Amino acid sequence: MGSGRIARTFADAIEHSARARLVAISSRTPDRPDIAARFGGLPVLSYEALIASPEIDAVYIAVNHAGHVGLAKAAARAGKHIVCEKPVGVSLADVEEMFAVIGESKVFFMEAFMYRFHPQIRRAVEIVEAGTIGDLRFIQAEYGFSRPFSSHRLYRPDEYGGGVLDAGGYPMSMARLFAGLARRAPFANPESVQAMAAFHEVGVDILALATLRFPGDVLAQISTGIAMKHGQVARLYGTGGNLVIRSPWFGGGIHGGRCELVLTRDGEEPQTIVIYDDVWLYEHEVNALIDGVAAGRTEPEAPAMTWADTLGNMAALERWYRASRKTQA
Repeated sequence: MGSGRIARTFADAIEHSARARLVAISSRTPDRPDIAARFGGLPVLSYEALIASPEIDAVYIAVNHAGHVGLAKAAARAGKHIVCEKPVGVSLADVEEMFAVIGESKVFFMEAFMYRFHPQIRRAVEIVEAGTIGDLRFIQAEYGFSRPFSSHRLYRPDEYGGGVLDAGGYPMSMARLFAGLARRAPFANPESVQAMAAFHEVGVDILALATLRFPGDVLAQISTGIAMKHGQVARLYGTGGNLVIRSPWFGGGIHGGRCELVLTRDGEEPQTIVIYDDVWLYEHEVNALIDGVAAGRTEPEAPAMTWADTLGNMAALERWYRASRKTQA
């Protein structure tokens, strides 16, 4: 559902998979000829027609995030399983209402944080859980990119543009994942959120920072931005060493490949841990959907985003968004 760049990327992953079949595309403008051309001539339906189709078992929602909740509720009521792009909504209240509907429908739902499936994240989880870097105390995570000013939704306040409610979900979810592992839990929610942001003249945040305090005095610094490539990296600092995830969000690339973790124990030389992944990055999400439905589950298994994790991330993003708005001149 949706016909933009990320929809095309996910469609490629479905077509690459031997376990799934791409049946149709949907758009709010299904009559546009360029959409069918970009998706190999597949049928292009309206959102309503796609949801109503008996040929469809599951949907992937990739419209602007302000439209996620409404489409997810409609799909759930029609009995469709759901993979939804992040963030799943623009407010905690809307997401809670969505999960109430999905829970009654008993369909599978997953927020599409693809990086959570990558084997490098599972390896990093193992390192932290084993105490290899001691007690985890400090987390840094960032995701910044540069997009010139245009009419794109990222620069539209009415479309909840800016970085926090776009790429900000990545560093927030990373910090929450490892802060939870520090206390042997699948995730943790911040006790306090302090924020600072810079804004474009149209009113969207173009660079946003947050300092988070988690239970057990685990601290985190996270950042996101849409107008500057300030970094895409994650660092985990413990009482006995540190671990750097050099490409935390995309690993070796969307078609799989090689990536590296750098482990440094106190008093020792850095150790590079090379990880290869033969599975396409977004194909991991396809597999998780299929496996979850086959097992009769309604949500994926951690470290993927469970429903509780998604709710916690939305709550934290809302706090970051509101706190950053208070710093606007």
